[in-house]
Amino acid sequence: MKLKKIMKWSVITMAMMAGICFAPQSGKAAEKLEVKIPTERAIYQRDNNNYANVKVSIEYSGTGEVSAKLYDGDKELGKTAVLTKGEGNTYEGSIANVPGGGWYTLIVNAGSESKTVEKVGVGEVFITGGQSNSCNFGGEKTTAQSDLVSAYNPNTNTWQHCEDSQPSESGFNTGNGGGSAWPSMGDALTQKTGVPVGFVSTGVGSAKIEELRTKHYFAIKNAINDLKPYGYRAFLLHQGEADTDGTKREKYLASLQQLIAQTREDAGYNLNWCIAQVSYAWSNYNNTKKMESMKETQRAACNDETIFVGPTTDDLQGEYRHTDNLHLSKLGLIEHGKRWADVVYNKMITAYEVSMDTNTKHGQISGEKSTYHAGDIVKVSVKADEGYYLKIGSFTVNGKQEALDGSSFVMHAENAVMTGEFVTIDELVGFLKDELEKAKKIDAAKYEEVSATALKNAILAGEQAIITPAVTGEQVQKCTVELMTAQTSLVEKSVPDATPTPLPTATPTAAPTEAPKQTEAPKQTEAPKQTEEPGVSQPVAGTPAAKTKLPKKGTIIKKGGVKYVITTSSGKVKTVSVLGVANKTKKSITIAKTVSYKGYQYAVTGICKKAFYKMSKLKKIKVLSIKITKVGKQAFKKTNVKLKIQVPKKKLKKYRKLFQGKGLGKKANIV
Repeated sequence: MKLKKIMKWSVITMAMMAGICFAPQSGKAAEKLEVKIPTERAIYQRDNNNYANVKVSIEYSGTGEVSAKLYDGDKELGKTAVLTKGEGNTYEGSIANVPGGGWYTLIVNAGSESKTVEKVGVGEVFITGGQSNSCNFGGEKTTAQSDLVSAYNPNTNTWQHCEDSQPSESGFNTGNGGGSAWPSMGDALTQKTGVPVGFVSTGVGSAKIEELRTKHYFAIKNAINDLKPYGYRAFLLHQGEADTDGTKREKYLASLQQLIAQTREDAGYNLNWCIAQVSYAWSNYNNTKKMESMKETQRAACNDETIFVGPTTDDLQGEYRHTDNLHLSKLGLIEHGKRWADVVYNKMITAYEVSMDTNTKHGQISGEKSTYHAGDIVKVSVKADEGYYLKIGSFTVNGKQEALDGSSFVMHAENAVMTGEFVTIDELVGFLKDELEKAKKIDAAKYEEVSATALKNAILAGEQAIITPAVTGEQVQKCTVELMTAQTSLVEKSVPDATPTPLPTATPTAAPTEAPKQTEAPKQTEAPKQTEEPGVSQPVAGTPAAKTKLPKKGTIIKKGGVKYVITTSSGKVKTVSVLGVANKTKKSITIAKTVSYKGYQYAVTGICKKAFYKMSKLKKIKVLSIKITKVGKQAFKKTNVKLKIQVPKKKLKKYRKLFQGKGLGKKANIV
């Protein structure tokens, strides 16, 4: 009996244990949390105010709230970021206004899960590229002495301590000895700034500049895309040896400029560049003429605003070279890195002062702030003493003439001393008279009608101002600006073909008076009704049958989805301006060089007021016309903040000034 009871209780106990072990779970599946961005040792690019937005991207399979916090020791930095769910299990967000420094600790909380990422920094990030002396071919490997220097590894999508051989987007992570300048540069720059410094390498041994732009560009583009979540200060180029001996300088400069433009398009903004002065190679080391011309070409690509002259390395000879007399020794790599740090710190990171020349009399000129970084637009405030006015064209910065009216200028990597000549209204009128005399001597017949007409109108306005008894100084200034601008905007007529084209023989049936009625020009307020495709050339111009009644000024023409309005319909040169776009949701448009309509050719010379207003989806405008002289107010207002405008190379500088202040966002890019 006793034995039966024992056996009975044993069975019950085993059954209970089985129930505990094998009963189905009523709770949810285990939640999974993984932090994708940042990884340990990641560095985010700070802005010129020493702050960055730290982007966080995770994968989380649960349903709880996801947040991210950043700590400097026990102190929380910025505001806690609540991450937003994207595709699949991805959550993203940013911790705003994190100050430069590191290392920081990131803590991500998701439901009941939590993850920590150590060593997250805010500092300086660079993409490096060029030939072998930029990518692991130095005589010895080097290692950053500071723990604050990192390198991005594209093979693992993680960051690591910066030591040679550098991981590389191009695959050149091993080389002739394996050394590079970047650990040394990182050490030197960290000492100067006190913030972490990071690199990603894209260099290719023996690469010519055109090859970097074409067959090797994949490495540069990959680096740009890989580091987009983190940002970057600049692209550092050390290249030139392969091109010194045989590449024409014009070709080199064009390829370099195209490479810069392409990186900016892919980055989505005007990425800074720093170009080393390098030409030395063992095969042509003694050809000083070729070497100097190469360095002159490299300097010619720089503007000291967003493209800077980098360090020189041609003088690193003797003990600074490896035994092959081509690549750098360990000593040379360290010196090379220090030189990069000096240039980058002085050109891009240092803020420079803006002040007025103490010899300026009868007025004050100042900037909105006292210091700026290279590339910043300095908005100028001009305050004249009573009875005085700023003489148009007298405003200079470091001795160089800037905006005619002294309204703004682009900061260079140097202290800026502003000055201008303040004069009385009588002197102002006298200066306008002098400009009128010069303008009247210009042979308007040599220039295209639109620009010549603008000059004529400016002359008439100036003459009217002079004879107006109560004319104000502001009115005289305005007339002077318009007159001087009209002179600098004159467009020469194209040179006609030396061999005249004979006119075709007219036939009675093709007389102009017998043009069919249905081809008459539409009314000014109506879009032209056509059976042919808008903008496509009709019968050969010059034959009587080719042209109908001359379209009126104000007629609207459509071509490639863009609406043009006729602004000049008579004379040899006929013109149109961009009126707008038929479809406001378009992402990309092209502004034509010329427009054909009813057998007539029209040059595109302007962009109307609010032409692209509120086109928030418009990301790219390609401008083919080289004759645009006028852009209306708010032409680009409320377009996409990252709008890219591609213009003809020879008009880049002029169009940048022309488009400025017409509603473009701060991140808009004109290339």
